[in-house]
Amino acid sequence: MRHTSLIAAIALFGCSSDKAVSVYNSEPAATIIAPVEGAQFESDEVITLEGQIEDRETDAEDLFVTWATDIEGLLTEEAVADVDGRVTHSTSAISPGEHVVTLRVVDDSGKSGSNSVSIFVINADDPPTISVRHPAPDGSENGEEGVPFDFEAIVGDPQDEAFDLVVTVNRMAEDGSVIERLCVALPETDGVATCSAALDEGLFDLNFVVEDTDGNTTTTDLQYRVISGLDVDNDNDGFTENEGDCDDTDEDTYPGAFELLNGVDDDCNGLIDDTTTAFDDDGDGFSEEAGDCDDDDPAVYPFAAEVCDGIDNDCNGSIDGPDSIDASVWYADLDGDGFGDLGSSTTACDEPPDSVVDASDCNDTDPYSYPGALEHCDGSDNDCDGIADEEGADGCTTYYQDSDDDGYGSTISVCACTPTGDFTSTLSSDCYDSSASVSPTHTSFHSSHRGDGSFDYNCDDTEERRWESTSDSCAFFSDFGCSSTDGWSGGAPTCGAGGTWRETCYYSTSGAPWDWGCYWDTEVARTQTCR
Repeated sequence: MRHTSLIAAIALFGCSSDKAVSVYNSEPAATIIAPVEGAQFESDEVITLEGQIEDRETDAEDLFVTWATDIEGLLTEEAVADVDGRVTHSTSAISPGEHVVTLRVVDDSGKSGSNSVSIFVINADDPPTISVRHPAPDGSENGEEGVPFDFEAIVGDPQDEAFDLVVTVNRMAEDGSVIERLCVALPETDGVATCSAALDEGLFDLNFVVEDTDGNTTTTDLQYRVISGLDVDNDNDGFTENEGDCDDTDEDTYPGAFELLNGVDDDCNGLIDDTTTAFDDDGDGFSEEAGDCDDDDPAVYPFAAEVCDGIDNDCNGSIDGPDSIDASVWYADLDGDGFGDLGSSTTACDEPPDSVVDASDCNDTDPYSYPGALEHCDGSDNDCDGIADEEGADGCTTYYQDSDDDGYGSTISVCACTPTGDFTSTLSSDCYDSSASVSPTHTSFHSSHRGDGSFDYNCDDTEERRWESTSDSCAFFSDFGCSSTDGWSGGAPTCGAGGTWRETCYYSTSGAPWDWGCYWDTEVARTQTCR
């Protein structure tokens, strides 16, 4: 054990020195882990006490440990800690009330340490409390037939929070049985519980019940009277609805009251603001106070339909204004061509100056631009068809289709103000517009046709062959010379066809005398080219 080792160390130290040796024994320490300060428990609940103890000189399992409260006294003196100093004890024997729980530990030398926390134990069987506010228990507060009444009570409970309680309001029979449950309330945190229900006219026995989470209940009974709404003077002006009050929510409205200009039938005679400027004399729904500018004409009043008749029908201060339902839309015709500008319009009963009903002018600054006008090559849309300088416009130029962009067009043409698309050439002499190699100024010869089977590349309506000459036999003459024309063997081939081309007939004495004779210097295969 730790004390044995300590004694041995002291004895050994004493042998090597003449000085005295003293050993300090510290107090053990105790800490309560659970429950925490202020914890709350019910009286039938098992409470587990858990703590941590330690001592520098004594092992934890050899320390003397007790649990106690200031009310119950000693709970156990048999608590034993484990090797890590953890000590626990469970009990259900702590009575209701506030307790100071103490964990105390004592070592072999009698030194001790302790730790305490306060806990609360409440009686699990204490019932909740209830006090009815509305209706007043003295019977001074009545309900109105068919109108929801706010039943209200204050509740509380020793164990539960107020918002965990449930309050029920029941209508009871004479024998004490429940006829119907009127409403159920869940209290606020301050204990105020409110719910609503409507009843018919009569005297009712009510029962308020509050229940806690353990099923404990408390009840209270009272009588509640409900009277007819027509007999209730809700505004306290001395008249009920049965007595002629036409607005029982307004204390200034009752039979015989002074009629005010306020939009209310103060005297309950069925007329609102009669004899005042707020009364609608012509029956059009508006009085002079409401803005009727002619209260003798039922067709004249605020927001009436304005028409072109010389009268301010809608009382907005404007006669025959642009809001007239039969007004026309007029369009500005600034250039005087009889066609108006859609973007500049005026709604009016009468025609404004420089205006027309037409709105199709595309350029109201040019008197020569309007629908149906002659189109000119001037960069403007003269006829207002949405296209400027379209084909066939006055002053147009004939452009031929030059699909291959060689500067020469085919016979297909358009008359346009500017070159457009493939129509870019003013020449129509291209005989094949699918190849830029075909044009009247083309000079090259070709071994393949231009794309349509023809070899007429220079558009002269002929297929000119490049090599036309043919060669005779390379023969020996009396002057011991050889002679023949360079050319095709056997005749000139057609365009694109092949043949043998021979050049330079000469005399040879090589291998004399047997091989003397005339020979061709060059004989090659060649393809006829044309243009």
